[in-house]
Amino acid sequence: MGIANAYAALESGVRRFDASIAGLGGCPFAPGASGNIATEDLVLMLNQQGYETGISLAGLAAAARLTQQLLPGSGVAKSTQWIERQIEKGAL
Repeated sequence: MGIANAYAALESGVRRFDASIAGLGGCPFAPGASGNIATEDLVLMLNQQGYETGISLAGLAAAARLTQQLLPGSGVAKSTQWIERQIEKGAL
């Protein structure tokens, strides 16, 4: 629901968001919390809505993969996989 909430905030005029590579982090005081919004998910959504972030999707995907290597089990966002496929196709 994090991306949906970020989108609703965007539509309401919010222009600053907090996210983390691969969604790392979270709150130890919130039982069942899965983590934060992945930066790559947020930037992809913003780009698809026509906002210019100045953030490289390819760079975010590389950072997410590096995070996965350094912190086994951290996983990557679905958008990372999509971004990588777009890079392979030459679309990004």
